[in-house]
Amino acid sequence: MAKFLSYEDRLEIESALKEDLTFTEMGKKLGRDRTTITKEVRNYAVEQCTGYSAYPHNVCKYRKGCKRRKVCGTNECKHPMITVCKQCESLCNRYCEQFEEEVCTSRFKAPYVCNGCSEVKKCTLTKTIYDALEAHRQASEKIAQSRSGILSTEGEIARLNEILVPLIKQGQSIHQI
Repeated sequence: MAKFLSYEDRLEIESALKEDLTFTEMGKKLGRDRTTITKEVRNYAVEQCTGYSAYPHNVCKYRKGCKRRKVCGTNECKHPMITVCKQCESLCNRYCEQFEEEVCTSRFKAPYVCNGCSEVKKCTLTKTIYDALEAHRQASEKIAQSRSGILSTEGEIARLNEILVPLIKQGQSIHQI
């Protein structure tokens, strides 16, 4: 068995999340431990600030019934054609004194992502999405970085040598230094 998840494994995880399978079921399907799948999803899921059709990303708790207009000020409003603030692209959230952020609690319990949520297409809150392509890109980048070696110039290494070598010759351990 391969040590790292392949792109095909990640595609399988993404489709299993859409089917609302548990991490245990995904693990059995892929022949991996459920904690491996859990860590994969938690480490490589990305946040998206998107809305839908005429309703842009808006995290205000009162957005559904809000009738407020031009909270950002008539001169500063970047979207003068929009009639109510709830249709503004979150700019009004910065200026509204009644603004309270709403956070979807589903993002903080298993499966930690919105992939299988039935409301994801109608949601204007911040979403956490597991995308196999993005996860594979991030994982490959992380592996490449870990194998790239020390990120120091010769001057920095020489400076550290000047400090460390005399102390080690005096009998001090690296942990003391």
